[in-house]
Amino acid sequence: MAGPTASHPMLLAGGVLLALVAPVRPVRASDLDDFQLCRAAYEAQEWPRAVACFEGLVGGELPRLGSTSLTLESRKYLAAAYFFVGRREAAGTQFERLLREDPSYELDASSFPVEVVELFDHVRTEIRAELRLAEERAAEAARRAEAAARVRALAALFEEEVEVEVENSRWIAAIPFGVGQFERGDPGLGAFFLVSESLFALTAALTLGVHEYVLGLVGTGSVAPGRIGEVNDILLAMQATNWSSVGAFVVLAAAGVLEAQLQFQPTRTVRHRRTLPPELREDLTLSAGPLGVSARLRF
Repeated sequence: MAGPTASHPMLLAGGVLLALVAPVRPVRASDLDDFQLCRAAYEAQEWPRAVACFEGLVGGELPRLGSTSLTLESRKYLAAAYFFVGRREAAGTQFERLLREDPSYELDASSFPVEVVELFDHVRTEIRAELRLAEERAAEAARRAEAAARVRALAALFEEEVEVEVENSRWIAAIPFGVGQFERGDPGLGAFFLVSESLFALTAALTLGVHEYVLGLVGTGSVAPGRIGEVNDILLAMQATNWSSVGAFVVLAAAGVLEAQLQFQPTRTVRHRRTLPPELREDLTLSAGPLGVSARLRF
């Protein structure tokens, strides 16, 4: 494995110029002197001395240098020096730190052996893949956060009620069984008419059915002569109950319709849940199952 030549005056001048013009942080004279001293050891191919020198500048967790550009250059040369002394893993670590500080950093392939350039490219590929994955995860987290916010907004809409004016109909108010009262918003009175009218209508239907059944038995001669009087009593009782039930039903039905017409209100105020906005409605799927209705929001 071949190292760089002992003298690269143009390369040295380029590195020093880059350190001088870097705008991020000012270069202190002592930092520049230290960098040049370490760089001289590197140019002389004194790899162990170059490693020790550059480690003093950027080998710790925090670089000693105050200039970002000198820090990046020092990491580059320390990585190369590590490589030349057989410390490939340490070289990769320095390239990794360099690229994390400046992901866009480019290595001059003409100034370093192919093996060093390949190691740099390998580390850069891994760093970029890691950064892309981090960006994708951040984008996914942002998308899920937005979806969660939409779910919370949806939940708030479901919990929120609004008042709406609804028109009433006199035709509906003319229907018995408390329909007019329910429409007006009086469920108590509506329930009274519904239950009472239904009870009397059911009683009238049952008594009529029993009356007709017993009358049919008499007509077919199925009743013993000794029980004719008893059967007649049953027929009279069913007829009386039927007429009473029909009369009570008619009275209650008429009273309910009359009350609904007298108390008729053109409009009523009802409360209901808000409807979903179009942007949420497109993503919301409602499905009915044995346990009820479930909602699913598309992420």
